[in-house]
Formats: sequence, structure tokens, C-alpha cells
Amino acid sequence: MAWNYRLIEKRIFDLECKPSLDTKEKIALAQLRYLLGIYDNFMFFKYQKSDEQIFSILQERATIYNDIWKDEKLRLKKTQEVDFSLDEALEIMHDFYMEQSDTFKKAFLQLFKEQSNIINVSDSDSYTFYISIFKQTYINITKDKTMNFLSDLVHEFAHGMASVINEDFNNNKNYSLITEVNSIYFQKKFLDYLFKNNIYPELALNEEIRYDKFINSAGKSIINNKYLLDCWDECTYFNSFLVAIELYMNENGLDYLEKILLETPQDIYEGAIAPDKYIEVNKNIENYQKKLIILNNQYNK
Repeated sequence: MAWNYRLIEKRIFDLECKPSLDTKEKIALAQLRYLLGIYDNFMFFKYQKSDEQIFSILQERATIYNDIWKDEKLRLKKTQEVDFSLDEALEIMHDFYMEQSDTFKKAFLQLFKEQSNIINVSDSDSYTFYISIFKQTYINITKDKTMNFLSDLVHEFAHGMASVINEDFNNNKNYSLITEVNSIYFQKKFLDYLFKNNIYPELALNEEIRYDKFINSAGKSIINNKYLLDCWDECTYFNSFLVAIELYMNENGLDYLEKILLETPQDIYEGAIAPDKYIEVNKNIENYQKKLIILNNQYNK
């Protein structure tokens, strides 16, 4: 691992020393910095004394969540395919983000006007990189014939918007356990937008249930593991989801979200529980569940 680490560092150094980079080189640099970040996070947590305290909190949250959801069986429905073009998806997403607050609308438009330079559509995973030295976001989106394509686009743009608002948010390890909050929040709001405007509501419901099943699985993984590093990704998505749902169900959620993005936690522990000053985790999970059941009964007969 150490040899690979040095090799990655050298490649990053070589790219950063070039007077200019084309788009592919910038994306390569972002990917290398991401790999370096994974290694740094691993080493950081390996020697972090507070990780047991954090994991204890997450296990408690997962247990409460699991007790609420254990008897509910929302089912995925086989639905028709929908082949959005990128232009169609961007137009729908644009109209959605134009309904948000000025801070998020401004951040979105900054990315949207650069769409031809920052978006890559492929058959690999969806992800977003922010390269601080260029102050540039790059988004890779998985293209398929489901609502997941559109939902992922909204999700990944929200990552980029978080970096526009606070460039440390997606790069500072102290935000690690809430780094998905912004994206999950807007993903949920976007699905509401699809229901409200009757844009493939059955597909929107499927996407809602699919993601919630993923979160349920993450919560069970947290309960069944002993250490934070054994289920790091699950902890990140699960904790972010719980915070995002409380913001989503709160009439002041968007204002609180902006404050969370702009805060600078001193360590991982503070970052993980920072939103607690604005919301109470698991307070509205049952109400959120009831909302899903109503939608399920309406569109999934």
C-alpha cells in the first residue's frame, strides 16, 4: 500500500506541475486525489481514538431506525423503461433547482453554465470530484433507462453545489460522516418535485423505495459490525441519510442545511453530530415512513 501511495503522490505531482491540463488530465488528477484521500482517511481513522465513540452513536441511531422500519415491507414494482437524453435530464433538473433558495440556486447555476466541460456520461459509477487548485467540479454520471439516471444527476450536482458553497465540504475529512447530506436532501426534494408535476410518478416511487432499501441495508450492516472502518461507506450514507430526512421533514430544513455546509467542524466526531444542534435524528423517521406508505398505496397498486 505504501508503494502505491507514493506512486499516486508522484503522478499527482507530475500533473500539478504541468502548465495546463486538458479535461481528461483534470479528471485523472481528481481521481488520483480521491484515491489519496481514501488512504488518508484510512490512516486517520486507524489512529483515531474517538472512532469507537462515533460508532457507538451510529449503532444506537441504526437500532432506533431499524425498530421503526422492521415491520414495513415497501416493494419495488416492475415499471417501464424511460430513456432520458442528457439534455432532457438537465432541463428537468434545472427547473427543479430554480425553485430552491438563492444560495443553492446560485451554486447550481454556476455549475450548470459549465455543463459541457464538467459532465461525463458513462456506464461506470456516478461520482463527483472537486479539484481545489482549479476550483473545478467534475461529474461522472451512469446512463441507464431508469429514473436512477435523473436522480443521480440531481444527487451529483448537489455534491458540486456543496463545493461551490464551501470548497472544504467534500474534501475535509471532518465532514466525512455527513458528506452525503446535501445530496440526499435534494434527491428527496427532487422526487417530491416529480410527484407534484406528475413526471413519471411510478418511476419516482421506485427510486424512492430503492434508495431506502439501500439505507435499510446500511443500517443493518452498522448494527452487525464491531468497528467503524468495517462499514465506513455504510456509516457515511446512513448518518447522512438520517440527517437529510430530518432536514427534509423540517420547514426550516433548507436554512439549516446551508448552516451545516458552512460550519467548520474541528474533528470527525464534531462533524458527525454537528447537525444535532438543528435537528433531532430519528424524530421524523416514522412520519417519513407514513408518507412513503401513502405514496406506495397511490402509485404501486
